[in-house]
Amino acid sequence: MRVAFVCAIDEDSQGVELTVRIDGDNAYAHICLGHDDETDAIYNVFVHMPPYLPRPNGRDIHFSIVETVIEDGEELVYEYRDGQETRFLDATARRIALWCVVTATNALALQLQPDTIVMTTITENLPKKALDKYWTICRELRDVGYDGRRDSPFLGTQIWIMSRITDET
Repeated sequence: MRVAFVCAIDEDSQGVELTVRIDGDNAYAHICLGHDDETDAIYNVFVHMPPYLPRPNGRDIHFSIVETVIEDGEELVYEYRDGQETRFLDATARRIALWCVVTATNALALQLQPDTIVMTTITENLPKKALDKYWTICRELRDVGYDGRRDSPFLGTQIWIMSRITDET
């Protein structure tokens, strides 16, 4: 699959257009990442924070690249949750996409203020390079008041648990 991807965000950008929607338990944010100049497909970074049911006031993090394309007058939406599916993004676009995930995640965390945020890999036995992205998200949540760590792996998947930092004084 050849994609003529054009990134909508400059690496030196200080801000992006972030859309946040919170409707009851449904909480998500997205940022336009770019488009395909041949098919006119639009690519958005999408972050969803559904409730994490085992923890009261907990949230889970799901992130993906969402492609929207119009074919024969019909809107088709494809969600890519694995780095193997987004090989059309070059190294710069991948760094920008990660920055967008962090920005959207932090915005949701600030608005929702969950006590616990949990993030789990969907693909088993990811290489270090892929796990580094999860570590980045975990570390960056510190900027909005969360302390995180990786927990015990389970059947090849990894889990990170971030807890809201509270002032105990």
